[in-house]
Amino acid sequence: MTDKNDSIINTKLQDAVLYEAPLPENSSGSAGLITPPADAAQEERDVFYMRLAMAQARLAASMSEIPVGAVIVDPSGAVIAQGCNRTLTNHDPSAHAEMLALRQAGILQARYRLTDLTLYVTLEPCIMCVGALIHARVKRVVFGAYDPKTGACGSMFALMGDKRHNHRIEVKGGVLYPECAAMLQRFFKERRKLLKAKKLSPSALSAVKQGHPVKGARRSEDA
Repeated sequence: MTDKNDSIINTKLQDAVLYEAPLPENSSGSAGLITPPADAAQEERDVFYMRLAMAQARLAASMSEIPVGAVIVDPSGAVIAQGCNRTLTNHDPSAHAEMLALRQAGILQARYRLTDLTLYVTLEPCIMCVGALIHARVKRVVFGAYDPKTGACGSMFALMGDKRHNHRIEVKGGVLYPECAAMLQRFFKERRKLLKAKKLSPSALSAVKQGHPVKGARRSEDA
């Protein structure tokens, strides 16, 4: 029975890892054990892990997903899980970076209560993700850019600090805010440009995708 259960867990683990790029390696080449310098201050550690989350966000952008990335860190400082937005890729409205990282961490630790873990994410979590984080009993959440439209850590909704919850999560926002926000702004600027380009002729659309200017290009309906 144990062998069978181990086989099932290993299969689930493989499925979870397939969601994301391989975990980064440390100087000794061990995946999943990357950590900042042992004497780094908390602020330096937060910046270190946020940059790892940003790498996941870039992965999302490469798949034409909204560039949001997340990593989960255990008390020893090891990165044990990661995720990036895959709602379009997975045809899954719940496939936010935080959700995928939480799923991966749960499978790796074989439990759903993820106490003592810290989640780093490049954008303020939404209502759905905050609910999952509270249910998982995550200890700490650190995010980069604020989300004035759907942020649930104080920007639009203050769910994380609601005293009616039976679990309190420590929250820190604004870590590498300019860089995280700029990544999102670039993505949406490019998306708007592509949407506009759909009204252009095929040759102009190709030029836009390659990053060339299209000033003066003919619209398809005028061709």
